[in-house]
Amino acid sequence: MDNKSISELITIRRQKLKALRDHGIDPFGQAFQTSGSIIQIRAAFQDGSPISIAGRVTAYRDMGKSRFLDLSDIEGRIQIYLNIKELDEKAAQALALVDIGDFIGVEGIYFTTKSGENSIRASHLVFLSKGLRPLPDKWHGVQDAEICYRQRYLDLIANDASRTIFQQRIQIVREIRRFLEARGFSEVETLMMQAIPGGAAAEPFVTHHNALD
Repeated sequence: MDNKSISELITIRRQKLKALRDHGIDPFGQAFQTSGSIIQIRAAFQDGSPISIAGRVTAYRDMGKSRFLDLSDIEGRIQIYLNIKELDEKAAQALALVDIGDFIGVEGIYFTTKSGENSIRASHLVFLSKGLRPLPDKWHGVQDAEICYRQRYLDLIANDASRTIFQQRIQIVREIRRFLEARGFSEVETLMMQAIPGGAAAEPFVTHHNALD
């Protein structure tokens, strides 16, 4: 996507942000109590049970008066079904201004679609954070290595493989810490100077440490 297209999309999203505020809807920073993470909710699925869930909108399908959204967190994805007739006025106004990348919370009940997919039939929707920039391409993700390293947040949003690696890294570091702490080791921060300049945009330089001459 070129810079002009991105700029146009950002302009549209800012217009939607203004529309939310004009409707008296807070687009940022609301508290929302959930029933658990998406993977926990999927594991506890039971038709007709009440549920509340929050996440990032990663797909949006407009079927006229009905909408299907994919809601995702770091652990998984679940489908949300919304019918305009079943929402109050403010929730219906909010739904019309949802974009892929927004964070929302929904309340509703478990149900199974005709295609057999476990989903949530939402009766209430709230904005938790309006996304003002478009997400990377859904199918190709972020493939540019330079972007992956410099804008790691995009890499983690778009690439499942990268998220898996980082989750594994977290588990490995946690286990190393647990192993060493159980044997009496203490973790401390120490000063460090590199002999060879490093970093994404580093250039060689000369410096002098006064205290140690």
